[in-house]
Amino acid sequence: MLTYVPVLFAEYKMLKHYTYATLQYLVAHADRDGVCFPSLRHVARELNLTKSTISRHMDLLEEAGAFTRRRRGPGRSYEYRIAARFLPAAVSRGRNPAVPPARTEENTDKKTQARERARATDPGKKECDIVDDRSRWERRVKTWRHSRGNFWLPFWGPKPGEAGCFVPAGLLP
Repeated sequence: MLTYVPVLFAEYKMLKHYTYATLQYLVAHADRDGVCFPSLRHVARELNLTKSTISRHMDLLEEAGAFTRRRRGPGRSYEYRIAARFLPAAVSRGRNPAVPPARTEENTDKKTQARERARATDPGKKECDIVDDRSRWERRVKTWRHSRGNFWLPFWGPKPGEAGCFVPAGLLP
């Protein structure tokens, strides 16, 4: 599976947008020094592109200075040495120290931040307290009715009408 590594977007401005995936594939398979040597056929198969397309991408990336390449031997694949500015800080020893390291904290949306502020302001509230989730059950029951009883996720518990149903009594007919 192709993984994406964090680098500054400004580095990609000089590249053609359709070559991003090819460069990311090389970066994802590079060692700590930024060296990798996949065959064009293998890259093409992984990215679901043709070999000639990958060859054009490699030419464009080399011209842009994203990497250098040399033959590993007669009739063998190329060895690619990726420029340090395209390698993540956690991998590259030669990366510019002005480039910030990848963020490790979780992204929090506005709802999560508001929930955390509410918990901080209410000292009597514990982490495990269950918030009134009547609106959630209303949406679940509405979805279930709209699907004529076909859509019900297993982690919601037994379906309405079955023994042990978790739906609040006021929501069921």
